[in-house]
Amino acid sequence: MSNRLSILLGTLLATTGCVITPPANAHLLAPTSTDIADLVTKLDDPDLNTRESATRALRMHADNFGPAADGALTQEEQLKLLLEQFRTRDLTLEQETRLSLITRDLFAMTDRAGMGVSFALEDGSGGVGIAGTIRQPGFYAHECLKPGDVIRTADGLPVRTRQEMRAAVLSHDPGDTMALTVLRGGTILKVDLKLGNFSNLGNPEIPEHRTIDRAWKLRLNREIGARAKAADDARPVIAGPLDEDRWANIERGLSIARSKMVQNARANGLVVEPRKTMPWEGPPQNIAAGGQPRRGKSFNLDGIDRGTNAARFIGVDRVAMLQRIDMANAMINQQMQVIEIMSDQLNQAGVNAATRMALEAQIASAKASIARIEADIELMKQLLERR
Repeated sequence: MSNRLSILLGTLLATTGCVITPPANAHLLAPTSTDIADLVTKLDDPDLNTRESATRALRMHADNFGPAADGALTQEEQLKLLLEQFRTRDLTLEQETRLSLITRDLFAMTDRAGMGVSFALEDGSGGVGIAGTIRQPGFYAHECLKPGDVIRTADGLPVRTRQEMRAAVLSHDPGDTMALTVLRGGTILKVDLKLGNFSNLGNPEIPEHRTIDRAWKLRLNREIGARAKAADDARPVIAGPLDEDRWANIERGLSIARSKMVQNARANGLVVEPRKTMPWEGPPQNIAAGGQPRRGKSFNLDGIDRGTNAARFIGVDRVAMLQRIDMANAMINQQMQVIEIMSDQLNQAGVNAATRMALEAQIASAKASIARIEADIELMKQLLERR
């Protein structure tokens, strides 16, 4: 562990004649149970920076960052408390959107359930066949399932493919009991199966991202019911009336803003190649509307109809925008890791001139990528501020 990371985790580092005290806000790295409700409230703060800061804090947990304060939460504990916020609070659309992204990532990082079976090839007859079971401590499928059985439903929902069945199993925590409907020799059986830990399987097949996404939606639906669908389907719009001149000024202003960011990056010695900015929304839709401006979820826009004199709207898909910001921040972290690795190699003894030039070029490229991504994030935040 590096000294820098140790400081951030709240560890007192003692060197000869020097004691370093951690910052007063070190506990924000891993929130405690008493922090959760306040941080969820801040997810809808009028200030974007406050909302972003609360989102970052809720992504921290003791498993990765160490117990920076008494009572720091593990991933499992944090996920449980955040789901409780979903169930018990009247959340705004932005809170639900941010919370659904945070809990989905926590869900993917926690231990998932395993069944201890191999599935048969699909034959199109409906259901998922059992090809075999394993006998291993912590797994119980061999006690109640047999080769040739066909699973028709899991948790009350029909399953038709192996992918659907895998998602249904992964939606559970290890030790959960899963309700199955099984066809065996023409007879329908009801089976309550206790699940094991997926990571304890001998040679587990790593789930695809789409399988984890499907598993999370199943879990969220069980946890919070109808609100899960609202959080997943919501595509909120920030809208307001614009005349032709104001629309042109906004387009021009965004272009100028990005140009200034690129110029600043170049002034600091970074090479930033010109390119198009990240797309903001999905396919454009033109609308013509009259009367008073409206706010609602019924339409998502990234274009306007300039052919009429009706009211014009600018729309921002908050869900998609938050996801893109999240992805962009992950890309920045990745590039920073590249810079750190390359810098460590540069500092090693015996690096020849050719290798040094190659490493320095990679570092410069990574810094330029960070500058471009940060410019895109800034523009996305500007759009999000139009509430």
